[in-house]
Amino acid sequence: MNEQQHHTTSPNSAVTVIGLGPMGQAITRTLLTAGHPVTVWNRTAGRAAGVVADGATLAATPREAAGEALPELLASADSIGAILRAAEETPGAALDADEHPGDLSTVTMMGATADHIVETSAALGLDLALPLAVQAHYRHAIGNGHGGDNWTRIIDGIRNA
Repeated sequence: MNEQQHHTTSPNSAVTVIGLGPMGQAITRTLLTAGHPVTVWNRTAGRAAGVVADGATLAATPREAAGEALPELLASADSIGAILRAAEETPGAALDADEHPGDLSTVTMMGATADHIVETSAALGLDLALPLAVQAHYRHAIGNGHGGDNWTRIIDGIRNA
């Protein structure tokens, strides 16, 4: 029997968001609205201007951004899927139908992000098992000609592994 683990955070837990593409900006604004202090970092610092104006704090480096907030974000990670699926009547139906909507986050773009995460994790001396596994999924999808597809295309390689 699987027992689901629930994590609780205090109402004003500090949170870090690294990466301020459309999703990172939306997450940051949602957290700010909920009353969380949010520290952000993006390799293109100018992308942070809007969320900083909304109340986020801009860090100079990913290490500075992670500070004490990273464990809180990781502890809450098991809730993210439930949040994302909340509006779906049948979670994953589009992927099951081989539909990969959206063009803002392609396999190639997210693969480049995975490359940066691997490089940064290595530079910080972090365990590389998970970043390398994620990077491998993107490289597999690119190798199969799906670089221009939405990032959700990596599900094909995961399902066929």
